[in-house]
Parts: sequence; C-alpha cells; structure tokens
Amino acid sequence: MSDVIEEKIKNYRTAPFDARFPNTNQTRNCFQNYLDFHRCNKALSDKGQDVAPCDWYQRVYKSICPMSWVRMLLLWLIVWCGHSFIRLSRSIVANYSNKA
Repeated sequence: MSDVIEEKIKNYRTAPFDARFPNTNQTRNCFQNYLDFHRCNKALSDKGQDVAPCDWYQRVYKSICPMSWVRMLLLWLIVWCGHSFIRLSRSIVANYSNKA
C-alpha cells in the first residue's frame, strides 16, 4: 500500500505555467481548462477518435480548481447553456459521474 502512495507522490505533477494567465488569481485558468477539456472531449468523441489527449486538460483543471468550483461549473453548464448544448451537458454529467 505504501509503495503505491510513494509511486503516486513520485509521479505527481502540478499544472504547468500558462502565459495566458500570469497573475496570482487562477480563476480564469481554472475555467478555461475546464471548458477546454469538455470541448476537446466533445470534438474528439463526435469524430469517433480517442479522447485520451483531453486528459491533460482534466489533470490541469483538477489540479487548479477547487472541487466546489468544478461542481458549480457543471451546474452552470447544465442550467445556462440551453437546449443546443443538452447533448454536451449529458456527456459532461456522464463523464463527471464516471470519474468522480
């Protein structure tokens, strides 16, 4: 058990610096990576391609964003995006509940 924890600590990497967000407040960075993950996931899954490249965005937003923000962003997407994004919202809910 401790070997697994030591391995995770050894391989743990935080989000790299993003020049688009140079300030201390990382709220926009959190939001942008959250949206990029879901856009990437939707675009690649619609094309029938592997969505593994999108995992980078997920790792970054999970590293930067507090989980309460992630829940809030999920609700925001579902409530405010309207009927044109209902399929996107359903895929987000399915993805969130599978990986939570």
